[in-house]
Amino acid sequence: MVKLSEKQLKDKVGYAYHYMEPGNNATKSKLDSNANVSSKNVATLAAEMNKDIDVQVNRYALAQRIKKLFGKRTMKEFYKALENHEIYSHDESAIFAKSYCV
Repeated sequence: MVKLSEKQLKDKVGYAYHYMEPGNNATKSKLDSNANVSSKNVATLAAEMNKDIDVQVNRYALAQRIKKLFGKRTMKEFYKALENHEIYSHDESAIFAKSYCV
């Protein structure tokens, strides 16, 4: 199990409290502000809580595949293009095969 730092734990708990505050349900999501969230509850919070981690796992997996197929240089270009908003990878928080738009 990965151990979170105290700051990371505080951030996660803070996000949970922020998510449950009154306001537009869809915009409460950190990574998917256009998500089709019609209500806020424990189930939708659970789906939102670790999207930041899921995105990193998916990006790593995709980058490793790019590296295998096209080489390290192209993998680095992929990361750079994401960071510079030259490309946008849809649904990165959907773990592996669940993504339908990538």
